[in-house]
Amino acid sequence: MNTQSLVLRKSDVLRATGFSPAGLERATRSGAFPRPFKLTPEGRAIGWSAAEVKGWLDQRIAERDAP
Repeated sequence: MNTQSLVLRKSDVLRATGFSPAGLERATRSGAFPRPFKLTPEGRAIGWSAAEVKGWLDQRIAERDAP
């Protein structure tokens, strides 16, 4: 399975980013962080694309390292 098809649950995203639950909600709502998607038709279970989260983290590192 490649990164493109991996799904991260909220606990994984919090651990990977260091966000608090409220911080993750704010960043997602403001559009500063990738939006989750529904894993079930009812929408009770949600997940994030691992590739999108990795891309977001890579961008933060690139911004830090920019001259």
